[in-house]
Amino acid sequence: MKGYSEDNYIIDQDYFSSYHYRGISADCNGCGPISVFNLFHFLARDKSIEDIINEMDLMYKIKWPGPTTMNVLKEYLNRYFKTVKEVRGRLNCSKEMQRIPYGILRYNESGIPHLIFYYQLSESQFRFFNVDDGLEDVVMDIPSFSKRILPGYTALVYPYG
Repeated sequence: MKGYSEDNYIIDQDYFSSYHYRGISADCNGCGPISVFNLFHFLARDKSIEDIINEMDLMYKIKWPGPTTMNVLKEYLNRYFKTVKEVRGRLNCSKEMQRIPYGILRYNESGIPHLIFYYQLSESQFRFFNVDDGLEDVVMDIPSFSKRILPGYTALVYPYG
């Protein structure tokens, strides 16, 4: 199915225009629900992308188009996990990613917030999903990823416990 990897991760939000999130099509702003879908899939706690989009969309008190906010992301994850941790700052996130085997990373892409899911493949290699055109399903080490993708504001959210 288009937009999915062979192992059923969502890798390209461009194929999700038929879904609506926060009043517009999810190909424009669906990275939050998509990163959550990929996190759940990684942890074998599968939920449909439709359910995730609907649940997250209902969490907004004011209904206007926009990206997933960190508050809603953390509140949503807290519904399903005992503890959710947030780390801020490019250097802090890079260091924490070396220690944490999976998580949702938020960074600015041309000034627009973007959320992606990653997990660790080996001691030095990580797999990233839905990053950018040409980087839909990419494997890199953290220093290479940080140089290429993380120039400004960055936050990392991951559940544990």
